[in-house]
Amino acid sequence: MLRAVVDVSERMKNERVVESTDANFKCTLDQANYKDGKWLRNGKEIKVDRTKYSPSVEGCTQRLRVHDVNRDDAGTYTYITGSGSRSDATLEVTPVHITEPLRDVTDTETNTVQLRVVLSHPGLKGSWHKDGEIVKVR
Repeated sequence: MLRAVVDVSERMKNERVVESTDANFKCTLDQANYKDGKWLRNGKEIKVDRTKYSPSVEGCTQRLRVHDVNRDDAGTYTYITGSGSRSDATLEVTPVHITEPLRDVTDTETNTVQLRVVLSHPGLKGSWHKDGEIVKVR
């Protein structure tokens, strides 16, 4: 039996993630499989498009995944039930920056050269470009 008042029983936690990774929010309700709630970002309802935002429900747990975050995604995320119970959490996005820049390399035409940059956070995906075009890396 569905109840008229649904309350948040476990609140969301603030998230701090590195730019270009995913952020995950979750809260727990006192009712399973509840589908009448809304996700908000900075007080405005999130338009679910599955490429940027993926909400899901598993039992009493409501989840929101924010894909490929950037600095514009930072802010306050809220889950609110139809009866007004809510949970808020803040998303902080840590920018990626180059800690060791690319250096000029000079060699003869037939030799192989190795180019290297070091990012502030290990394990991030990136791509190499030459004259605005992506370079295929071997």
